Amino acid sequence: QIWQEHGEAFDASLIRTAIHAVAKQTRDSTSCMALLRNSRWRQLLRMAEGRISEFQPSDLAVVSWALAKMDAGDTSLLQAVRDRVSTRAEHFDARGLATTAWAFAKLEADSQNRELVLLLGGEA
Repeated sequence: QIWQEHGEAFDASLIRTAIHAVAKQTRDSTSCMALLRNSRWRQLLRMAEGRISEFQPSDLAVVSWALAKMDAGDTSLLQAVRDRVSTRAEHFDARGLATTAWAFAKLEADSQNRELVLLLGGEA
């Protein structure tokens, strides 16, 4: 409900927190699939994608984790995260690198993910 009333005022950190909180609540593939079809969830993902340039490495790590947990490898947000991580990898701490590498390895969507995992491994 907070998102519905105040979502447009959310900064990158609050968007990340909302995505993380929702992903933590999904317990199985059925709930993930239902959520991926939810219009408010899709709106939140679009907002995140539109503000990706504001995301810090920790935000990117958390969003990567959330998308991987939900097996949401086919979202345009994932591509935006991948692009942003590729240009900011040197700014990640060890935990952020590990989380992001795990997320992209889990998704195994394509060769771009493998290249990103290798890039992150080189930063560790």
